[in-house]
Amino acid sequence: DSQTYYPGVSYAEILLNSSEIEGENESANGAPLEKINRYLITELGRAKYDVVTIMGGGNNAHSKYPPYDLYDEMYEYAKLSGAIVIAITNPTKNNLRKKSKYPTNEDLAEHVRYSTVPDAIIDANKLFSDPSYFKSDMVHLNKRAHRELAEMWKKEVAKLLPESNIIGENLKLSETKIRKIITDALKNERYL
Repeated sequence: DSQTYYPGVSYAEILLNSSEIEGENESANGAPLEKINRYLITELGRAKYDVVTIMGGGNNAHSKYPPYDLYDEMYEYAKLSGAIVIAITNPTKNNLRKKSKYPTNEDLAEHVRYSTVPDAIIDANKLFSDPSYFKSDMVHLNKRAHRELAEMWKKEVAKLLPESNIIGENLKLSETKIRKIITDALKNERYL
């Protein structure tokens, strides 16, 4: 979604522009979880990654029936590929300004917080609860928050892949194909 997409500013862009990791930022502004899921399937069909990070849901907030199950399906799918999975709760706070009869971003973050599937969860929703971490729209994190989020990500990866020495050395992401997993997933309509 836009938190990850944010060109030149997002935590993902900060990480990819550093000399510490190589990878892809497969995101799009305004992407709901369903679209993120399609990106994930496509990307994991093209390449194998050591770490897959999933942040999303802000564009599903206020849906009458948000697809909570897609979070765990995406996490499980990424784990099937052999990747370590880092989930990041979406920090968006604009929904706090008004009451909603539908689930909010806070509800979506709560689902991610209690998932047992990811290898690590960065609770950006709680960590960045102060308005000073946001642009004036209270939707998008500012540069300072994205820099802090990138540092948190590196620390989580260093714990999960201690041999990578990501803090100080490069983490190289492998490039092998995993077509069977993608083919099997594409046969199952719930992934489409």
